[in-house]
Amino acid sequence: MTLPIQLRPTISPIIYKQQIGRALSASKSRNPVIFDIVNNIENLYSIDAIEEEMQVAIQYYRSHGGEGFVVNETFELVDKVADCKRLFYELEGTLSASWDLMYEQAKIYFEQNGNLDVPKRYFTPEGYSLGLWILTQRRVYNGTVNGNLTQVQIDKPNALGMRWESAADATWDKYYNAAKSYYEAHGDLKPQATFVDENGVDLGRWIAQIRVYRKSGIKSRMMSYERIAALDKIGIIWSVPDYLFETNYAEAVRYHREHGNLDVPFRYIDSEGIHLGQWLVNIRSSRTNPKKSYKLTDEQIARLDALGMIWGSKYEKQWDDAFQALLDYQKLYGTLDVPLSFKTESGIALGKWTRRQRDFYANGRLTDERIERLRGIGFVLEKSDPWEEKYLLAKAYFEEHGNLDMPGNYVINGVWLHKWLNEQKQIAEGRRKKTHTPEQLAKLEAIGLRYGATFYEEQWNERFEMAKAYYEEHGNLNIPKNYTVGGFQLGVWIRQQKAQYKARNMPADHAERLTAIGMEWDNAIEKRVTNSYEQGFQHLEAFVSEHSVDALKGDTICADGYRLGSWISNCKTKYRNGKLPKKHIIHFEQLGVQLEKPEPWEERYQEVKAYLEKNNTTYIPQGTYGESGYDLFSWVNDQHRAYKKGKLSAEQMKKLDEIGYPFLKDKKAKQEQRKKKWFETAVIVMEYVQSHSPDELNDETEY
Repeated sequence: MTLPIQLRPTISPIIYKQQIGRALSASKSRNPVIFDIVNNIENLYSIDAIEEEMQVAIQYYRSHGGEGFVVNETFELVDKVADCKRLFYELEGTLSASWDLMYEQAKIYFEQNGNLDVPKRYFTPEGYSLGLWILTQRRVYNGTVNGNLTQVQIDKPNALGMRWESAADATWDKYYNAAKSYYEAHGDLKPQATFVDENGVDLGRWIAQIRVYRKSGIKSRMMSYERIAALDKIGIIWSVPDYLFETNYAEAVRYHREHGNLDVPFRYIDSEGIHLGQWLVNIRSSRTNPKKSYKLTDEQIARLDALGMIWGSKYEKQWDDAFQALLDYQKLYGTLDVPLSFKTESGIALGKWTRRQRDFYANGRLTDERIERLRGIGFVLEKSDPWEEKYLLAKAYFEEHGNLDMPGNYVINGVWLHKWLNEQKQIAEGRRKKTHTPEQLAKLEAIGLRYGATFYEEQWNERFEMAKAYYEEHGNLNIPKNYTVGGFQLGVWIRQQKAQYKARNMPADHAERLTAIGMEWDNAIEKRVTNSYEQGFQHLEAFVSEHSVDALKGDTICADGYRLGSWISNCKTKYRNGKLPKKHIIHFEQLGVQLEKPEPWEERYQEVKAYLEKNNTTYIPQGTYGESGYDLFSWVNDQHRAYKKGKLSAEQMKKLDEIGYPFLKDKKAKQEQRKKKWFETAVIVMEYVQSHSPDELNDETEY
């Protein structure tokens, strides 16, 4: 057996406890023996205080599942000098001073301090043990020790405000009176755990202890029926979690009356400062998580159910809402094939949602319960062939229009179909690494997809016949540039043939056939170019005068049908190739037209900016394409990634900031924002901790 011996005197309770802890940890026995040679325990603690602290600690561990931490519940104190000390104190009181002498010392103490609440170990400057004398008078008065007090010996201390009750009763009265004063001043008894009144009474800690004493049964003699009733009368809250439940539940009832549900946003705070949204989240967690300290009763659950409490998470509710929207779509349209861009009137992006379910299923992230519900209504979870999906869109277009002559920027269901068909042509012609299966090629040819040299020859012949018909009607091929036949720009095609002839890239038979129907090759291009500049600048000057340069777009068409935007684009191309005459360059500069081609990034940026201004938004939805046919949604996402990797210039970030993209704040601003949010959260947590005792925090952390 290990026998620790305390030889170091101390006046600090903390150091004394540390000494006890080291002594216990040094012993391997469940029943250690500690020798307190210097009598620290007598100087610092009463035996009753030690026992009370042990019982509070044991009760705490047992109520929190820590039975295994309790090694020993009792201890025995053997005081071999108790009789000697008692005899010494009695002799000291008898031999060193008479009653009257000690009374005079008490009177002096009263005059200096205004009371006779003398500490037990207090000695006067002359060395008299006044604290012990006062304690002895109380014990004699209350009959706990032998002795007699005359009426004179009672009246004299009374004149000095002597309190004859025990120290414990005096302490109770002091704290209860402080609690009563607080109630009268504030209308409640909910001081913060650290609250200390103007008289130095640490009321917050005392109330927390009182709750523990009543709940655990410790100090049952102290917690009499009369004292409990007195505390009830001034509004003590015995169970803080139950009190918080009732307070928040009352607000939930008010919210339900106003909105008809309990679908409360997480950050919702009522006019009284109650965080109802956060409380409901915590309540859900306390019901589903068995480790939570606060458990809902069946009666509390029933009361919340009556208000339509949603016990699942908000994500489960969102999934259920989308599933119901899918059922409604099936009932309305008779199919579960939802277009990618489809949204419900309530804002649910149902097309994207159905595709996410297939993605989740393919990645093993869809629960069995959701798989069963989706299959139960006939929803096909296996992802279809992307090529087949796009082919079906092309087939539908062919069946509706009888051809595949769609605009260059034609997009449907988020698919840039014109671009996809061009890719299929290139694959069929061997200009890409991909290849078609025989079945795919047959399907494309069946809906009119034409490709290869034969196709282009057939196409040229069709357009030649259009030019021939024009010649037969007008007697020449001086076709205006904006002249079209059935939507085909024949005027542009004629100019392309002349440019090809001038570059000596035209097949001989094409040149012969065009010459036969009146095509003028010599100087024709130069003459038409001269006339084109005159006509173009006339339209440009008129447009700028009426609308300003900033209104010019690539697809600008004047009132008489002149394609001003196309003409300017052609001039810019000639400028970049060094073929635009100097006088025309000067003319453009005088009108404020910028001939330099913007960088690809700048061009995309301008398209995004134009879209946002046109639609009065700051969001580019998926499937959005610019006038050039470029996927603007993908471009914006590319900017997100480039920003994170530090690949955007300061000028680019500034421009994107100007059109409302908050993700492009500089790093320092982001850090400041994070610090601000952290500080706000820390303040809330600190206020909460200060308003609750340690025992309350153990029970209420989730609230």
